[in-house]
Amino acid sequence: MPSPAFRPRHISRQGVVTVYQSFEDTLELFTPEGERGWVPGWEPEYLYRAGGGDEIDTVFRTIHDGVETLWVVLDHDREEGTAAYSRHAIGLHIGTVTVSVEEIDRTSCWVEVTYELTSLTPAGNARLAEMTPKKFAGMMEEWGQRIAQRSS
Repeated sequence: MPSPAFRPRHISRQGVVTVYQSFEDTLELFTPEGERGWVPGWEPEYLYRAGGGDEIDTVFRTIHDGVETLWVVLDHDREEGTAAYSRHAIGLHIGTVTVSVEEIDRTSCWVEVTYELTSLTPAGNARLAEMTPKKFAGMMEEWGQRIAQRSS
């Protein structure tokens, strides 16, 4: 239980990844199943699977980098190229992740990723303090490299 002196930290981070795939294939990369192909150790465990697993209200759990996270799909619009997730890293922070895919041409897209996170504990404050804008930009760059390696 946090002490009365605990003051939650809130961060907002946004970045863009260029993906050299079609619009449909790019959006698929940012679904619970699609991330299996490019995120090492990503193994979603479905607690409630609506539709195919990427439909609104799907609930899943991941344990990634030693952190258990509960997710809820809030939005997945294949026509608009958007997805949104509620994300609760147990004992650390809670928030949302949104993804928006914009087609450049038939073989490439920009993907805008936005994290809005609020800490729940002092440990969560420390984690969010580590997620500087520079570190987030580096994470976006790493994502682009992983996706490109998967595609080649």
